[in-house]
Amino acid sequence: MMICRNCNKKNDANALFCYHCGQPLRSNEPSVTPEDVTVSAPGSYSQPYSGDMPTVGVPTEYSANEEVTQSFEGSFFPNQTPAVNNQGYPQGADPSRRQPGYSVDPTDATQSAETSYHPPQYPQQPQNYPQYNAQPAKQNISLKIVIIAGISVVAVALMIFALILYGNMNKTGDDEASSGSNTASSVSGNDPTAEPIESKLEFDNITVENSSFMPDEELNELQGSLEAKTDAIGHTVYVCLMSEPSGGAQKYADSNCKKKAGGDGILIVVDGKNHKAGISATGKGKEHVTDTAKKKLISQTADMISSGDYSGGVDTIITKIPENYNEAEALKFDPVSDSKQVVYVKKNSGSTSASLTYVDYTEARPIVALKCDAYVGNNGITDDPQEGLSATPKGKYKLGMVLTTNSVTTNMNIEPVNSGDIWITDPNSAYYNTKQGGNAAGDWNSSDPIYNNFASGKFYACILIEHNGNGYQKGEYNKGSGIYLTGKSSDLSTSWGDVNIYKDDMDSLLSMLDKNENPYIVIS
Repeated sequence: MMICRNCNKKNDANALFCYHCGQPLRSNEPSVTPEDVTVSAPGSYSQPYSGDMPTVGVPTEYSANEEVTQSFEGSFFPNQTPAVNNQGYPQGADPSRRQPGYSVDPTDATQSAETSYHPPQYPQQPQNYPQYNAQPAKQNISLKIVIIAGISVVAVALMIFALILYGNMNKTGDDEASSGSNTASSVSGNDPTAEPIESKLEFDNITVENSSFMPDEELNELQGSLEAKTDAIGHTVYVCLMSEPSGGAQKYADSNCKKKAGGDGILIVVDGKNHKAGISATGKGKEHVTDTAKKKLISQTADMISSGDYSGGVDTIITKIPENYNEAEALKFDPVSDSKQVVYVKKNSGSTSASLTYVDYTEARPIVALKCDAYVGNNGITDDPQEGLSATPKGKYKLGMVLTTNSVTTNMNIEPVNSGDIWITDPNSAYYNTKQGGNAAGDWNSSDPIYNNFASGKFYACILIEHNGNGYQKGEYNKGSGIYLTGKSSDLSTSWGDVNIYKDDMDSLLSMLDKNENPYIVIS
């Protein structure tokens, strides 16, 4: 019997190849008999087993030393040269299950398995490097991607569930707060710095940090005012009622206006701790709330806010926010007591040129009704007007009679100018700074031929500036005479103290002025 050195399995004594692994057997290997077998006891690596020797079974039709010559029908036995069929395969062999190492040409019937045998080449096991084992690595990567995707889906689902749960908890908390908000308000009193208690109502244009600012019914009214103003100006108006805004009311408004009210909005902030308010605007909102408007709106409501009347103060600010640019411009000017129509003249620096702005206060909301170019006296403006100074008196004065030879539309008092009419400019005269007829005889030594100015087309119409009397009674000695707001066709820059504007602008101004509204002029 032969033992294969490759697989350690038994083969027939004269076998050439191992029946089990196909490796060739050495021809001079000795036969193995039961006496040659030594079995070590379990756990021992050196001492022979001392028990009964095991026996090796041999098929009854063979003896251990008998040479096998019989061919095997119906099976393929590599240790003998089998008969081949007409296709070159061993007799009875299944071509699909050939033993490794045989290469038989089916077209050569003379070729035997023995002569065509090639020892099988067993490939070495590939090393565990990525370049030789790419497919498992790709599978591992794909598996990781699937695992990561699954974890992500689960995480998103958990987040959604958490948000839903959080929303339900907030809703429950709001309901509980609503049930006790009225009680809380009565306990807190009017102290916005107390522990914050949210209002039981939600508003689109209001953030209220503490319900102590005002009760819900007042907040409802405030929301209505904000919505009305937002619709009127086309831009969002928002209010923040805060216990103590960071940096104060005005700084917080400037820093958070865009965030709260949008790119073209207006933000009003109330500081409950310091009892102050702030207002700011962004984008087109600045057309309604200019820098001057900010100061005016805050100053006009400072007393209400400081006294804790937040509802009244904020509502007043909202109401007074200009609804257009002309209204915003009007806030740049200080109104004149008892006057509903004011003409503002401001001299430009380093020049006799000026700007004229007419503000109409006859309605609830003042507006700029006219803006035009103007010129003042050749020597500018003065706090101390004198006869012959050629300077325009500075200050605020009533607008009086209208002098003209032309037909104009106005509700002012018109004093017709006839041929020969003059204006007395002699400070020593009893008629100083009055209009006199051309045929009048008096004590004056100097006068201005006003009729000639109109007849020549130099003047279109003049409105007397009552800086030194009303033109009917004598003016104060040497304080200047014949100072007008004059409409001219040309040559505005030449002035002996008048405020000159163009004829068309004078027409527009006269059509709006009304003596019953007590019109004034302010020169600065």
